[in-house]
Amino acid sequence: KLQNQIFHMWRHYNFARMRKGKDHHLLLSNLNYVNWWSATQSFVILLSGYLQLRVLKRLFHTDASRPRC
Repeated sequence: KLQNQIFHMWRHYNFARMRKGKDHHLLLSNLNYVNWWSATQSFVILLSGYLQLRVLKRLFHTDASRPRC
């Protein structure tokens, strides 16, 4: 009976270890995914800000020969 209980204890212990390892790899994978998306979104935000600035500058650009008012 004792040997049977020890066997079940070790079985549950090994399942817990495998589950913990699987969870750890899933967390690392999600971390990598979130980091790449965050970097991509930051780049897109900066690029759109730069493009908006260029459009606004071109919109209000006047020639030196033409009066401003």
